[in-house]
Amino acid sequence: MQQSSKLNQFGFSMVESTMALGFIAIVVMISLSINRMSNQSHMKMKNSDELISLNKEIKNLLSDTSTCYSSLYSAGQDVTAGYDVDEILDSSGNVRFAVGNTYNFLELESMKIEPPSLGTATHMNKPGTGFLTLTSSWKPTNKTSFDRSVLSRLRIWMQVDNTGEMLNCGSITMNLSHLWRRSYVDARDIIYMDGSVSVGTESTDASFVVQGKIKATLPDFGDSVELDPGDVNGYYLNFLSDKKMVFFNQATLSLAELQVRDLDLTGELINYGTPPACSLATLGAIRVNPSIKRLQYCGRHGGTGRWFTIEE
Repeated sequence: MQQSSKLNQFGFSMVESTMALGFIAIVVMISLSINRMSNQSHMKMKNSDELISLNKEIKNLLSDTSTCYSSLYSAGQDVTAGYDVDEILDSSGNVRFAVGNTYNFLELESMKIEPPSLGTATHMNKPGTGFLTLTSSWKPTNKTSFDRSVLSRLRIWMQVDNTGEMLNCGSITMNLSHLWRRSYVDARDIIYMDGSVSVGTESTDASFVVQGKIKATLPDFGDSVELDPGDVNGYYLNFLSDKKMVFFNQATLSLAELQVRDLDLTGELINYGTPPACSLATLGAIRVNPSIKRLQYCGRHGGTGRWFTIEE
């Protein structure tokens, strides 16, 4: 008993020394475990940020329709059946992402166009347009990271033929804001849901108000503005290259008649095309007579119509 109760040079018994060493070992193990967990948490956050960054880059690349088509098109494949994708190209046609390659400690295991399903709210019309999902599988290459592979999904708008073969595609964001959204029929169409849109002005007295120049180009007709797109018999207001303004009939793509209640004109009025014959049915019509270089109007003369010259 006396032997076991002897104290060491520091004044501790053997039992006390053993217990102290045990506590120190426990503290060291806890510290190492906390440090390891902190490192794992840091790596997970780092890899999560890297994954978000890589997915954004893929989305940006595929937002260009030509790049999307070059990357995702597979000859003869029906997109509604789904198929594997091997590479994502950049705008120059170079491979930016390839299955099997590692990017910042994340290996791209696979990419696949998923078939449409109710679970992913995807659909496709053949022929026509729709939305499908590009699913990518990423596997961490460092030990202190995700416990398993992580899937990322990207919504892709596609246009296909009657066999389901891809004709066009692009990555999209469905909800642009609470007022603007993409059409669920064709993602190239943007819809404004309420109120009015003003450009260059704060005026809101119409659905679409523009302060400044509007330019739209139509084949063979120069710079044009479509006045009545909902009616097949509507008209195009056309500005020619020599700064003349004419009206075209939308149905016939020919010169159209224009009725004006009041006309305040400064400058030159030139008549294009052949004016109608003057009759009781065309009373009030105006023409320019090039032979006498005068403006004439169709008025009543006896029981018929006749052209009268407007003198200065």
